[in-house]
Amino acid sequence: MPAIPYSIRRSDRARRARVTVSPERGVEVVLPRGAAEREADSAVVELRPWIERRLRALDSAREATRTPPGTVPYLGTVLELVPEAGRTRAHRRDGRLLVPAGEPGPAIERWYRRAARAEIPTRVQRAAEAVGARCGPIAIRGQRTRWGSCSPSGALSFNWRLLLAPEAVLDYVVWHEVCHLKVLDHSPRFWSLVAAHCPQHRDHSRWLSRHGSALAL
Repeated sequence: MPAIPYSIRRSDRARRARVTVSPERGVEVVLPRGAAEREADSAVVELRPWIERRLRALDSAREATRTPPGTVPYLGTVLELVPEAGRTRAHRRDGRLLVPAGEPGPAIERWYRRAARAEIPTRVQRAAEAVGARCGPIAIRGQRTRWGSCSPSGALSFNWRLLLAPEAVLDYVVWHEVCHLKVLDHSPRFWSLVAAHCPQHRDHSRWLSRHGSALAL
């Protein structure tokens, strides 16, 4: 049986070996600062069935969200990447995304973050008006495991990677968090409010559960 490749990351906050599987880092073992490297190997051997299931799920999600080479997804559409020598900042022009030649990844991510700051607050304001709520500050973040959040004070946070998903999925997350402005828990009253404004919310939630791990550049 072939060994599973993995990387090791040290953390002062780790108390024991912890294994994660992500599209950006693959299989990663987080070890306490002073732990022996053999603890990482033991953790991977012990969790092999779980790791293999996660890798298969990630491969399936990647296949379902894959776009043609030289393109990136954007709210259910595809943008063609056009490298330009001397360019330092990504810029959208119709169905094309003009990007720096060479290593455009950081510029592309910065463009998505800017696009999220333009796209998401407008949708949040419309949704808040529809439910009769007032929202606080809106933050755009790059969380690894969370798509959105709503604080007790009404501050909302959204993951810029939602722009890599279909538009209806982004709108579902917006409705989900905006409805928390009225009902902060996940009670039947909350889900009734979500369903009133986003009738297919279960479909969109399942899509995120199945494919969200592959929403990465």
